[in-house]
Amino acid sequence: MDQATAIALIRRTLDHLADGTTDMLPDGHVRPVAFYTDEMQFARERALFRRLPVAIGYSAEVANPGDFITHDLSGVPLLAVRGRDGVLRGFVNACRHRGTRIEWEACGSGKRAFVCPYHAWTYRDDGALAHIPHAEGFPDVDRTTHGLVPVRIAEHCGLVWAVADPTWSGDLSAILAPLAAEVDALGLATHVPYAARRYEIAANWKLVNDSSLDSYHVRHAHRRTIASMFLDTMCVFDRFGRHQRLFLAKRTIESLRNTDPATWRIRDHGSPLYFFFPGTVVLLEPDHAQIAQMWPVSPDRTIVTGATLIPEPPTSGKARAHWDKNVQIFWGTLVEDFALMESKQSTLRAGANDHLTFGRFEHSARWFHEAVDSALADAA
Repeated sequence: MDQATAIALIRRTLDHLADGTTDMLPDGHVRPVAFYTDEMQFARERALFRRLPVAIGYSAEVANPGDFITHDLSGVPLLAVRGRDGVLRGFVNACRHRGTRIEWEACGSGKRAFVCPYHAWTYRDDGALAHIPHAEGFPDVDRTTHGLVPVRIAEHCGLVWAVADPTWSGDLSAILAPLAAEVDALGLATHVPYAARRYEIAANWKLVNDSSLDSYHVRHAHRRTIASMFLDTMCVFDRFGRHQRLFLAKRTIESLRNTDPATWRIRDHGSPLYFFFPGTVVLLEPDHAQIAQMWPVSPDRTIVTGATLIPEPPTSGKARAHWDKNVQIFWGTLVEDFALMESKQSTLRAGANDHLTFGRFEHSARWFHEAVDSALADAA
């Protein structure tokens, strides 16, 4: 984020504080409970994670030739590997012989080739089929067309992004722009993941996203964690296609009034939050970033993964204590949200309501819902 953008966001916040307002739409909206519970709705949404850019790992994990990661949560088993030529490539993690996964580890280094554990068909780090044991048995196999199936892949925001559908031929980076470029300017590509987390939540994936996209709940839901730091229902929102940027202002922002904007550091006085549709959150803190990703499993179940991106691996007890404290605050806050979303999912299934109501300042969730609608319409 450049300083001009940061100044504009802070000024909008200070203007709201002076006027006793916050970002709002002219009206609220409602969503039927079926939006979160219907099996057919869910199946169509689940397919979106195969056709849209999703974050499958961290750039630091594939920084060097021979580094690789695997990923399964998009619905397609994926493999990303940094080749000896320095190029990062993505593939479907499946042998072209009988379909066995060629790599079973979550990540690793030093790979020059991938050998299928079933019949030892061997693939180079560029995906080319290099060796077939007893090749005389396969006279009709054209090795040039039997390499690993490629998928589109790119690096932004310190993350590795992929579109899992091998038939997809769009521009992955263009879909993530311009928000990805704004985050890229912060240098997260050189940050390393710390304290990876994984939770399985008994709630619909859209409920979990909803909880990330407003500041209305902070005062009450997070009174034991972060509420004392943040202003009540004070947030400025911007929509970029299906993606969003939120700025969650801290109470200290008032201290910037009547000071030189050139000295303002936005990350010291609030948390810029970037939401990349369909389910990746990049939250900026003063000296690091927090990553959380939502992966739909069923209408009533979601896997949440993430990690803390820090400038370098900690080398002392003091450094580890600093990062551990930040990890605990972030995930402790999300765990509070998870419990509330599980509670909400249970009442949806019980028929307590036929719709959910969103206020004028809860429009970030509305924009997310509209993005779901438009993505499903495009896929129809």
